[in-house]
Amino acid sequence: MAHPMSVSFLGTSSGGGPTENRNCSSLICDFLGGNNNLWMVDCAEGTTRQFALQPHRQNASRLKMSQVSKLFVTHMHADHIMGITTFLRNILGAPRIDSPPPPSNAISHRRAPIIQIYGPSGLRSFLRQNLKMTFTRCENTYVVHELLCKDDPVIPCNPPVDEHDPMSGSDFKDWDVLHCSEVPGRDIRADNQGLWRDIAPDTHSRRATQIQIHASPILHRGKLMHITRAFVLLTLYPEPCIGYVFNEISYPKRKVVILGDTCDPSPIIPLCSNPRPSLLIHEATDSTISPETDDAGRLSKRQLPDVMKTTLARGHSTTSMAGEFAKLVNAQMLVLNHIGSRFPAPRINDNGQISFARRVLEDLERHATDAWDPPLGHRAIVALDFMRVQVPLPMRETNISTSNLVYSSTSVSAAGPSSVAISTLSLAQSSTVESDTLNSVSGNSRSVEVTGHGVQGVFKPTKPKRKIG
Repeated sequence: MAHPMSVSFLGTSSGGGPTENRNCSSLICDFLGGNNNLWMVDCAEGTTRQFALQPHRQNASRLKMSQVSKLFVTHMHADHIMGITTFLRNILGAPRIDSPPPPSNAISHRRAPIIQIYGPSGLRSFLRQNLKMTFTRCENTYVVHELLCKDDPVIPCNPPVDEHDPMSGSDFKDWDVLHCSEVPGRDIRADNQGLWRDIAPDTHSRRATQIQIHASPILHRGKLMHITRAFVLLTLYPEPCIGYVFNEISYPKRKVVILGDTCDPSPIIPLCSNPRPSLLIHEATDSTISPETDDAGRLSKRQLPDVMKTTLARGHSTTSMAGEFAKLVNAQMLVLNHIGSRFPAPRINDNGQISFARRVLEDLERHATDAWDPPLGHRAIVALDFMRVQVPLPMRETNISTSNLVYSSTSVSAAGPSSVAISTLSLAQSSTVESDTLNSVSGNSRSVEVTGHGVQGVFKPTKPKRKIG
């Protein structure tokens, strides 16, 4: 029987957060069958505290920072990386006060790293500067492996000038010198397709569960030049962002796709087939809200052309765009993450009535579900802090070749708001998905177990409306 695989959300807010009930981006992957080996994706400010705030779960153990062995960073924006320094300081530990200084600072004498960090160019320098400028020394070590595109520069891992001085290499002015708690990492170049394949070979060794990790650049944000009426012009110098794909090599071959911030994730499509994603986690920073949900007009007065223009200009996705991409890659399950701060996490009112925030959440899910058009009974799920989602076992599917996938990113016409073209995701050849019922798992269309931060009990979303005929 296959061991359970799960994703736990520690922070689900966009960069406008943190908010009252949402921290900024971070999530934990438990893919290795409960062997105390967790993987983290992004680490915003406050992530360390989220470990302490996590609620008690019946028949489930708490997530522990000390069990995190890998950290995958999607991009270098503050709402995704500003918690790494504090996190490292906690898991690496401080040197004992009564312990003698190490006899040598030579690289060969440094301990093997207890955490491996993967991310874009610049991550290595960022961590060095933060640790050096805060005069941080640690008992244990870390390593950074940078995922480099074709023209990205290599950040060297030079040894300290004086390898016999324990504090040598602490000068924050030298970006190329290893921190005293760092060991040299790999520079992983993208292949001819622009993809990073099998970036962590140790995850499918004989002694480990068979998980293969791939990554792809995805389009997040370009430099905004000007806006004329509804026309948004972006330069060809996008800020890099990465999407990660976790493939279970052996049966039942589950696949989890986790995207960073993006307005166009199409480069990752070649990694999204054979098998299709069991779980797709897609950002959904903004959305329109229906007047029926928001009768007071607090959110519903924003019109679709304006929402689309603003969302694209900032390099993000709407709920409908997330649903369309889920449909394109034939995802089995869709969870929306990186929720805009204008959409607070729901809570139950004192009188027991469904809150406005809960109604808004259901509206966000409905927009994504309508665009996704999954089998009857399935729907998109908006992530909440401390939500834990079980990765579903694969269902039967119609094989779709990635060569047949066509992505037409959202475009905004210069003719004005009336001619805004909403994003379209299509298949060059039609396909069908078997409407088998999803196995009972936390996080599916039936129920989501959520506790803490003012949300209690089991939230059961309403069924999506389906056209007949």
